[in-house]
Parts: sequence; C-alpha cells; structure tokens
Amino acid sequence: MAKQTRNNRKRTGSTSTRNSMASKMKEAAPQLERKARKAMHATKRKFQSAEKRVERYVKQHPAKAALIAAAIGAAITAGAAGALKKKR
Repeated sequence: MAKQTRNNRKRTGSTSTRNSMASKMKEAAPQLERKARKAMHATKRKFQSAEKRVERYVKQHPAKAALIAAAIGAAITAGAAGALKKKR
C-alpha cells in the first residue's frame, strides 16, 4: 500500500504543486480569454470579407458560380460515395 501511495505522488505531484499550477492557470485565464476573443473577432471579419467577395463574384458571374457550385457538390458526393464503399 505504501508503494502504491508513493507511486501516486510521483504521478500527480504534491498538493502544493497542484495548487500553484491551478493558481497560475486562474491568473492566465483572463489574458487567454482576451486573446481568444481577439482571434475570434479577426476570424469573423475575415469570413465576412470573404462572404462579400463571394457575393460580388456570384452577381458578376452567375453561370460560372453555378457551375463551380455543381462541381463542388459532385466532388463531395463522389468522395462520400467512395468513403461509404470502403466501409463495406
């Protein structure tokens, strides 16, 4: 039993170490949250910009856009069909 307890301490560390790590994580959390929010905001702006470019392209080239969409749909369908065949 003593050997098992010793092994558990080696794996999990001391209570003070865990508390210290937890404290550091709590301190870092607000900064990490701010960074995550900034990254999400930047990503949202990029997607909105891409959406506007796609809308503009579709308005200027509706036939090409329809053919591209059909080709993408066919590729996805072919990929899904191929994946399903391999599972059988």
